[in-house]
Amino acid sequence: MRCSGRFELIFEALITAGLLLLLALFILALAREKSTPRYSSQKSSEIPDVIVEEPPQNGSECPLCGEWLPRGTRVRSELFPGKERSLMHIHGCPYCDPRPTQPSQNPRTCPSCQSPLGPTDYVLARVSKNQAGKTHVNVFGCTRCSPG
Repeated sequence: MRCSGRFELIFEALITAGLLLLLALFILALAREKSTPRYSSQKSSEIPDVIVEEPPQNGSECPLCGEWLPRGTRVRSELFPGKERSLMHIHGCPYCDPRPTQPSQNPRTCPSCQSPLGPTDYVLARVSKNQAGKTHVNVFGCTRCSPG
């Protein structure tokens, strides 16, 4: 009987040690998962200097200054309606639109030729509806680089 009690004690010690080892491995795996970036702008073989998080899905970038605009933020533009396609002049978002009452916070650049835009410059775009009925904007360029 004494042998059986000693065997049970050793068995319980092995089970306890195994559970503690599994717990330590689980904690190590969780810590490693938190330190691994979810999204990086660089290739996986390179070590990233800065970890870039994914942008929120609801919104888009300003075509002139690149500022992230939450959904519903308006970009100042002028629409000249046409039959199938319309022409649009894009002036900028609230962060880069030059207005006399409020100076712009971000510099505006042409998305086509990358030249800086002056306070009176704008970007030309064509607006149409796609097959799903959503508005599609095709940016041509600024008043200096786009034809017409």
